[in-house]
Amino acid sequence: MLVLSRFDWFRDPHKVATGCHELGKCPTPWWAGLFLFGYFLGPAILFAAVNVYAWHKWTIRRWTYYTIGIMVLAVALYLLDALA
Repeated sequence: MLVLSRFDWFRDPHKVATGCHELGKCPTPWWAGLFLFGYFLGPAILFAAVNVYAWHKWTIRRWTYYTIGIMVLAVALYLLDALA
C-alpha cells in the first residue's frame, strides 16, 4: 500500500494549482482544514459510526451491505481525487 500511495498514477506531481507545496507554510482558508479532516478521517469515522450503531442490532448480512457500501464510497472518493 505504501508503494501504491507514493506512485503517481495520473498526473505530473509538480503541478500544484496554488503554486505552494506545503500545508503548514502556505495560507489556507478555514474550510480547507475541515475538508482535509473529512478527506483523511471521513471514511474511518463512517466505518466507526456504522460499527457503533450496528453492534448487536443488525444481522451480519445488513452490516456487510453497509460496510461494502461505505467501502465503495471511500474508494470512489480517493479514485476521483486521483483522476482530478
